[in-house]
Amino acid sequence: HIQEFIDDMSVQLGSGANYDPEFVIDLRACMAKWGDDSLEIAVDAQWEGIVSYYQDPNSRDPWVNCIDHPNHERCRSSQYEEGQSEKAEVFGSGTIREMVIEEPCNYASNIAYYRGALRICEYDQWSGGESNIATRNALKRSFMALGSGSAFMHGSQTKLGRAFDVVPIAAIAYTSYESLITAIGGYENTFLRCLGKSHCATAEEVARRTAFLSLNHDVGKWEQELKNIKGSFPAKYDQTFAAIIVIAAYISFPDVIADLVLDNLRDAFDGSSFMTFLFDEFLPEVKPLIDEVYLGVLEFMEQSDLASRFIGSLGKLGYAFLFQEEFLDLDLTDKNLMRGTSSAFIVNGFADLMTGGDGFPFPDNFGLYPGSENCNPKSSHALWHQQSAEGLSDLNLMVDYIVSVIEKNKASQKDDGSLCAFDDTCKSGSCQWWVGKSFYACGDEPCWNDGDTCGIGSICNSCCNGHEWWWGKLVTACGEEPCWSEGTICGAGTSCHACCNGSRTPWYWFGAGTCK
Repeated sequence: HIQEFIDDMSVQLGSGANYDPEFVIDLRACMAKWGDDSLEIAVDAQWEGIVSYYQDPNSRDPWVNCIDHPNHERCRSSQYEEGQSEKAEVFGSGTIREMVIEEPCNYASNIAYYRGALRICEYDQWSGGESNIATRNALKRSFMALGSGSAFMHGSQTKLGRAFDVVPIAAIAYTSYESLITAIGGYENTFLRCLGKSHCATAEEVARRTAFLSLNHDVGKWEQELKNIKGSFPAKYDQTFAAIIVIAAYISFPDVIADLVLDNLRDAFDGSSFMTFLFDEFLPEVKPLIDEVYLGVLEFMEQSDLASRFIGSLGKLGYAFLFQEEFLDLDLTDKNLMRGTSSAFIVNGFADLMTGGDGFPFPDNFGLYPGSENCNPKSSHALWHQQSAEGLSDLNLMVDYIVSVIEKNKASQKDDGSLCAFDDTCKSGSCQWWVGKSFYACGDEPCWNDGDTCGIGSICNSCCNGHEWWWGKLVTACGEEPCWSEGTICGAGTSCHACCNGSRTPWYWFGAGTCK
């Protein structure tokens, strides 16, 4: 069970047995939340599958025991510093869970992503209320799969481990992106929804297949299923995260500031293919939709929240990238890592002030995962896992806040006929002068029915069928007045003209008459 694997990490890395029982209790409750009764079984099966793979010497890409075979190429060629240091350790010694873990700290630090799942569960301000359970479940499932999958990758350095690491990250990004593109009205646009692919599965489907992979397939078939999942949606997570930042920037800031933010983003990833796609293809397609998003006249605090959540969330992720060797190989010393660990508390505290500190309160740096007090000062990638777990969850909550602001202001737009001042305040997008209200109102004013009285040169212009003088009303009215029937009293030379078949006007009636 998951508790046993977490305790194995805690014992091996010096944090003692029985790591944070309350955390595991809360995690189990989280996994079962929103009717997700099978998720805990699936996560347990993920760990069982990892052990099974370790114990299978006949697998196509076997897990190398780097203690017995320290000179094996895989034991010396990791892209991560810890994997190059010949520090493999035995976890779960003497149990059925016994495994030789190639990167001990990078393996255990993935438990931080389980705290990301907890944060999704504990957050109580989701847009859409109870109707938004699918998005929450998808994020929760993907964070849980990421914790197991990335641990598998750093423990084994196998191709299967790497595949199980990449897909959940992409699923997290895709879930938030799908929420955001739906909120701005781009879901029906296949190019935007699928980020350039001709078709794509929903985020809910991707997260479900990834999380329940272990229940539906033996470990020997995981690699093919992960390949199938990856092909079903836009799985280039760096591209997806960048697309989120593009949309969030233009909604959170005026265009001139958003342009500056994105110019810096482009410079930071100069030459990458996904940036070419974003600026040459994606942005021209999505920008008109962003420009049509109705945010109304935002309250000062609401506008401030949009900007500050953007800055705070990206600040946490930006700090995390300092410790990601794949992007920045800074060759950090133990002393610098210790300072980085201590500074993370300050950076995150400041960022929390900007984001509002929503969601699950993360513990301090020395309690986020088993062995963190020993691992963070000596493994930059372990610190990356810790910091990115918090940054990713913040990014998800920032996206949801943007969605909630869009939905709130969209709901405040007025129906046709409601008084208005600007086009954007109307659901129809049109605020026009209504002669019948003598004021501006939403939508097109319906034409006036026959018989409605009107004023020539103004209101009469709104008549459906023109206008004329109506003798029966002694005023101008819309449409043609029906002729008067026999016996109707009329005035000679005036209203008698309205008679259907002429009139009788004897002189001795002194100007009166009747219709024939």
